[in-house]
Amino acid sequence: MQLATKTHVPMARALKGDVLAPDPLTCAAHEIENMSEAEAHMLAAEIAETSDFDAFRLGGLLARIHREKWFVGAGHADFRSYVEQRHGFKLRKALYLVSIYESVIDLGLTWNELKPVGWSKLKELVGVITQDNASQWLATAAAEDMTVLKLHALVRETKGEAKGEGTQRRVASSEPAISASAITDAQFKAHMAAIGWEATLAVFEQNFPDLALTVEES
Repeated sequence: MQLATKTHVPMARALKGDVLAPDPLTCAAHEIENMSEAEAHMLAAEIAETSDFDAFRLGGLLARIHREKWFVGAGHADFRSYVEQRHGFKLRKALYLVSIYESVIDLGLTWNELKPVGWSKLKELVGVITQDNASQWLATAAAEDMTVLKLHALVRETKGEAKGEGTQRRVASSEPAISASAITDAQFKAHMAAIGWEATLAVFEQNFPDLALTVEES
């Protein structure tokens, strides 16, 4: 008697257009590998926008949990252990999500105003953006050539921090110290050299927590 054999269908076939099972990953791969160029650009923009909005919602949820001390009811002694053990990210990330949420609410900003800026850049503006200067800072941050690290340097310069570590910070001005277009790559590199690689890596850690960056001297 001849036994029937099962044919193993490799996952790679999903990349050729075959939906093998109602699995979310398989369906996502099928959709991606069969969409047009225009559809790819459109979906990427939608996902990025959703990601930023979800970060806002997460910041709000964490703010409420922290404010109401709901982490105690979840079996945690403090907020740090709650976010690190239950959600798997560091307290620093939780606090900056909370700070952005609270700043957005306090300033009364709308989603249409924040959407061109993005969450990573908005984080850099916390502490310097006010109701009086919000429109100018948001326009500066949304400039096409304004990266997160350049914005970080600009905010520091506006606060007067770039003139030397250990000096007393002056009150942030109502306008960026220089315009976005005025920052050249050379100026940016010079600023990074002035504040040191330790501070530079700290910025990377804040914005890209999953990257393990180190500096090796040549």
